[in-house]
Amino acid sequence: MKKVSVIIPVYNTGDLMRRCFDSIVSQSIGKENIEAIVVDDGSTDGKSPDIIKEYADRYPDTFKVLTKKNGGQGSARNLAFPECTGEYITCLDSDDCFDPKWAEKMYGAAKENDADFVGCGYKAVRYVNDSEVVVRAMDMRPICSDNREMFIDANVSMFTTLFKRTVLEESGARYPEGYIYEDTAFFIELLPWIRKPVYIEEALSSRTLHEGSTMTNARPEKVANIFPVFESLINFYESRNLRDEYKDELEYFIGKVLLCSSLNRIGFVKGFGDRRKLINRTHEFLRINVPEFRKNPYIKGGAKGLYLKHYNKLLMNLLAEGLRLRFIIKKDYNT
Repeated sequence: MKKVSVIIPVYNTGDLMRRCFDSIVSQSIGKENIEAIVVDDGSTDGKSPDIIKEYADRYPDTFKVLTKKNGGQGSARNLAFPECTGEYITCLDSDDCFDPKWAEKMYGAAKENDADFVGCGYKAVRYVNDSEVVVRAMDMRPICSDNREMFIDANVSMFTTLFKRTVLEESGARYPEGYIYEDTAFFIELLPWIRKPVYIEEALSSRTLHEGSTMTNARPEKVANIFPVFESLINFYESRNLRDEYKDELEYFIGKVLLCSSLNRIGFVKGFGDRRKLINRTHEFLRINVPEFRKNPYIKGGAKGLYLKHYNKLLMNLLAEGLRLRFIIKKDYNT
């Protein structure tokens, strides 16, 4: 059994994936302790399959390759799960990478603390003439002591996490297929089965920023994926009789995402009419599915708490337009 399995979906990534693959084989934990499950998700660029084969031929004990028709990251990760032999699992985009000590420190923290889940910080980087330029470093904040806190201060970026394979098997969690926000749903489905999380504040993962990774051309139909994803998430909790047990945590998570990060994405949408429709749909989703959100006990004080307690369509529209203006002026967006 390997110590760590890394699932890497690939779709037309080309040479960008070399840095990703190199970060796997250079792990200080040793190639014998880590495996990469690479899923070619129907690449058509004429280069990605050759690069995948190159690394699989050079490191046959580390790289396992699967191929499929294009269906998105969620379907690629779901295909890879049964192939994982590692005690712990993570998912990595093919244009991102790990610090050389990522696996050693993450796995070490998991074993030392008998943890089901490990999280770390990350840095967002650009490459200029093949030299790394750190755009921002994100130390892991805040630190959660149990799974209920993980709903409230959720860090859903899976490339900053490591989770025990038995958690996946017990929960039956899977990525929603055909939608963005796949990390959001998958992460929350895992939480009831995570008995002990542990965190490393250090930024051990790297996200590569480039035009293909930005939300500068957000399409309204993609931003609207959040609604079926959250419907599926609610159904998951109901089907496992967990909705009542985690009612406050789940509803706070859904409300905060829709009123904060999702609203930010709505601000990236170009058409004013499209933005209005998305906000109306957001408001209606909350009214039907989280009708008592304003009374949620996890809402705290301050400006954010005031907004969450008293949100309305007018305020949501004003915030979305403000975020849109900030983006246009400062090119200030999250990726």
